[in-house]
Amino acid sequence: MMSTLYRIVMWISFLFPWIDYLLKHKIHLYPISSLWDDAFILFIWILVIVKLPDIIKRKELWIPFAIFTSVFFISAGINNVSMWVLQDTVRRLLLPYGILLLLSVSDIKPKEMIWPLLLSTLPMALLGIYQYINKVPIPPDWIDSLVDTKTTRAFAIFVSPNILASFMERAEAILLGLSIGSKSKTKYIYIALLGIHLIAHIFTLSRASLLAFVIAASIGLLLINAKFAIGWISSGALAALIIPPIRKRFLGLLSPYYRYKSALGGRLFQWKVEIQHWRKFPIWGSGPGTFGSITAWNLGLGGKFRIDMLYLRILGELGIAGLITFIWWLISIFVELILKLLHNSSREISYYIVWGGTVGFLSFLIQSFANNHFEVIPHMVFTWAIIGISLTENRKKSWVLGN
Repeated sequence: MMSTLYRIVMWISFLFPWIDYLLKHKIHLYPISSLWDDAFILFIWILVIVKLPDIIKRKELWIPFAIFTSVFFISAGINNVSMWVLQDTVRRLLLPYGILLLLSVSDIKPKEMIWPLLLSTLPMALLGIYQYINKVPIPPDWIDSLVDTKTTRAFAIFVSPNILASFMERAEAILLGLSIGSKSKTKYIYIALLGIHLIAHIFTLSRASLLAFVIAASIGLLLINAKFAIGWISSGALAALIIPPIRKRFLGLLSPYYRYKSALGGRLFQWKVEIQHWRKFPIWGSGPGTFGSITAWNLGLGGKFRIDMLYLRILGELGIAGLITFIWWLISIFVELILKLLHNSSREISYYIVWGGTVGFLSFLIQSFANNHFEVIPHMVFTWAIIGISLTENRKKSWVLGN
């Protein structure tokens, strides 16, 4: 019974972006369309409770999360955050993590996630390529005037090209691992699929995402073969030079006009305002969902101000206590992924899938210095599913408490 439920959860988690898009933008089945995502997350946590004896043994996965959650609610209590604001922040920031907790104790093998993952991301990639080639109209603020005001950006089914780029990162990391590790003719299929996803990723024109993925993959390739890393870095540099929109996007960062525009209302301005805000609430922040987050933006709090950098957003709302525990939580997950790779002496296909999950998560951590997709529920459901399945085989010793 549980084995079947695990796989149902896996498939829904990977197809979550499409289900959510279709129900909320195309089909409109009231009240299912507006409640289905919360119902799914609630179902996940019911299963987490059922499997609690097994999850408790994964101390390295739940203790950092529990400590961060405690700081989260302490900050909410100190700042008297309203229940309405708290509810939305909890569903975005904390509850999707239940998918990782549940799937990490499942009997799902890493190779089982290949099909549901590709059935979700391949249509996104193809749709994004179609949008870019056909110059589908997009909001003016998606175009950098330093690039070309007449161009477009791939976005697929999302409200931002940067979110599509994040999904491409996760899939590309898995496909890169499969392309390296596969010994059969399917290697060439994986290479072709990797190429499709990379093209869609490039067409998003997302600087932070592209740079984060190149850096993360380069670091990951060092674990396999230094020559691969050198080749990857060289290919990335060459692409940045010969692809005009990408070249202009990165060279634009050096422009005085870009710095002026950024300081006036872009990322530099956001960082300055967020740091000024944090100085008023240094230890516990101003409270979850009150300033700079998606919740604050949606509810018109904090002057309807939104911060793109995830770590500064945590600092402003939860203070230094929140930032330290948040980073510990994320780093603990990354360390577990690395240790699983180091403890896996056989280079079977599952190793390269877990390697891809690790590279994808590292890319996410790097990209979060410029973007905040941690509160985008479809993205985190998808991401936590990959990481949870990558960590299904428990190690004998936890690095957190020694177990």
